[in-house]
Amino acid sequence: MKGNHDMFNRPLFACALAIAPALLWAQSSERIRINQVGYAIDQIKIAISLDKGDSASLIDSATSQVVWKEALGKGMPWSDAKDTGYVIDFGTFRTPGTYRLQVGKEISRPVHITATPFLELSRASIKAFWYNRSSYALASPWAGSWVRAAGHPDTAVRVHASAATTLRPENTIISSPGGWYDAGDYGKYIVNSGISTWTLLHLYESTPAFFDTLSLNVPSHSGPTSDLLDEILWNLRWMLSMQDPADGGVYHKLTTAQFSAFVMPNKDVATRYVVQKSTAATLDLAAVSAYAARLFKDIPELASLSDSCRTAALSAWNWARANPNSIYDQSTMNKHFMPLIGTGDYGDNDVSDEFQWAAAELFLTTQADSFAVAGSLTKPPSALPWPSWQDVSVLAWLDLLSNKNLLSGSLSGLGTKLDNSLLTTAKSLRNDRSSNGYRIPMGGFWWGSNSVFANNGLLLWKAWQISNDTSYRNASLETLDYLLGRNATGYCFVTGFGSRSPKHIHHRPSAADGVVAPDPGFLVGGPNSGQEDSCVGYPSKLGPKSYLDDQDCYSVNEVAINWNAPLAYLAGVWNAANTISGPAGIHSAAASKLSTQLQLTTQTGTVVASMAGRSLSQAQLLSLDGRILSRVEGPSASLSLHATASGLFVVRVRAMDGTVAAQRIVLP
Repeated sequence: MKGNHDMFNRPLFACALAIAPALLWAQSSERIRINQVGYAIDQIKIAISLDKGDSASLIDSATSQVVWKEALGKGMPWSDAKDTGYVIDFGTFRTPGTYRLQVGKEISRPVHITATPFLELSRASIKAFWYNRSSYALASPWAGSWVRAAGHPDTAVRVHASAATTLRPENTIISSPGGWYDAGDYGKYIVNSGISTWTLLHLYESTPAFFDTLSLNVPSHSGPTSDLLDEILWNLRWMLSMQDPADGGVYHKLTTAQFSAFVMPNKDVATRYVVQKSTAATLDLAAVSAYAARLFKDIPELASLSDSCRTAALSAWNWARANPNSIYDQSTMNKHFMPLIGTGDYGDNDVSDEFQWAAAELFLTTQADSFAVAGSLTKPPSALPWPSWQDVSVLAWLDLLSNKNLLSGSLSGLGTKLDNSLLTTAKSLRNDRSSNGYRIPMGGFWWGSNSVFANNGLLLWKAWQISNDTSYRNASLETLDYLLGRNATGYCFVTGFGSRSPKHIHHRPSAADGVVAPDPGFLVGGPNSGQEDSCVGYPSKLGPKSYLDDQDCYSVNEVAINWNAPLAYLAGVWNAANTISGPAGIHSAAASKLSTQLQLTTQTGTVVASMAGRSLSQAQLLSLDGRILSRVEGPSASLSLHATASGLFVVRVRAMDGTVAAQRIVLP
């Protein structure tokens, strides 16, 4: 949590894929930095050696045989880390398995090459939000080792003096259950929820057909079948409850007066408050609600919620327009109101970007040109900034760019300018790889630095989508490489993944539950030259190496929903791409193999799907643009889909063991 001094079920998923010979384990070196989770068969594969050598070899972990060998790339110094990196490019090797890289006498950690290396990472990075639910018990078997009782029901929350109105005076009791704990503490903050929820909505919208079938191994739920959508709804409904129905304003946060001790949620029973309505929080709700209204209107189970979101968004917009200077300044507030509030502030003195974001979402949802004018949306910047809770203007531009078909009125023809703005930023990020020894698209090494890298990866992915230039896609993948171990610390920064990952995160449930391993799927804040926590033991003051796996080191080892969201986005879109390239067809070699096992037969008005040796849990008939035309649930050895239209379609199935396959079909 920036500016704050406190802020599935299978741990160590990736390193459990295979066991290397004991000799290789004993010789593992930190001098070769790799993506510890895995490399896709048909994508780039880059590792970095910190030692100069004549060549690099890839060794089969099962046989100890050299299966690939080539010369090392030219060394590149990186002054920020005081390292020189030598590129190991083994992208031409495409045989799945578990290997080790060797340079001279140095032998790397396990190297995994698979068709879908980010499948479990995608699931876990989304499920981390489930683990961070407020007002919710984590039950067996879904929670694995991390079972816990529900805490913070938030059905009797007090209105803080700073938020008092005539209709809701101080200490009025309101109900605001649900939502996600923001970070390592038990507070719930609208401002940080805004960008986090947007990122997950954007992820779902990227490939709805894929995320409708991605199982997170969570309890069954009513409404849409998508586990990702259900998780989004858990937080969205809480955000809506933070709006005062009398005037449309939104409370800035819901917390105790001060941070709790490191106890489990059900042991933190201090009074909780909703605190001051702020312009930033109100506009964040307006933007997220408008987006949700647009996305949900064509989902039958969510049509009513879509209407409610639209109403909430318009009400919030009107309040913000009438109260443009309700800035959240905790220090000033504490001079006038009691009790004193000491939890995370998320203060923002400039809300012009929030106005821009809310205006863009409302324009896309209502098609009213007045929002385009009010949000000054006709002149995008020459280059897009990276997304953060402090600057959400980029979310406006990205959603406009993603919905060019809706650009009308004063925004007609804006699409090319938006493309150019994104590509200007993406080119800079892509080209950064040649300026440092780790060949990474550069970010900055401050509080929450890992989210900078993850959000840069999001921008690079979007640049690839609009340009079809694979260099942007490759650079996006290399940001994942950085987060998963190809960095100056040698850590995979995601809990429960890789062969060296954080164990002592600044996260109350992980610290207090008595379980050795932390909750899985969380991205820690990452290297931070500021070291604001003043922990003793940092290995270096150099930004890229300024990381310590210690619970007290909140400036580098806390977790936060706005950091996990772009990780979930990156892992999710890459997972979807490696499994099936949207509904248009099969992408990876493994998916192609599975598609041959998918048997389809047609009868009048029906398509029957089956897979040899597998029981099916679900089958879908999809249009080529990803719309679900027909869906049926199992379990059954075969599933029959209703199909009355003619043309080219995709049948997608999920087996009870989690296997997903898809195949095109022509219906006469």
